[in-house]
Amino acid sequence: MAASGRNAAPVEAAEAARAAGLLTIAITSPSPGNRLAEAAEHVIDNAVPPGDASVTVGGVRMGPVSTVAGAVLLHALLAETEAVLGSGEVLVSNNIEGGDRHNAALIARHPHLRP
Repeated sequence: MAASGRNAAPVEAAEAARAAGLLTIAITSPSPGNRLAEAAEHVIDNAVPPGDASVTVGGVRMGPVSTVAGAVLLHALLAETEAVLGSGEVLVSNNIEGGDRHNAALIARHPHLRP
């Protein structure tokens, strides 16, 4: 994830993952010069305005929205992937009735999930 797609770290990570044969998905704002969009196989447009700025304050643009947009899109992607391909073994909120018991049982079956 990177709003502009110009920061080196996510671009290099996508390039390395793709070179290793892994599926690459970028959550970014496709625009000229977006190297992340070029490096990934698939691009999800986060619809973030140029400069990742949502409001004008004192004559300058500020108020980034890419973090929120990226989090929403990532969670939606994970949920849809689980809905289509998953086993139904997912962690749930501990704030729902029985959530803590559900998660404890799942972690006991899959110890690598232990934080």
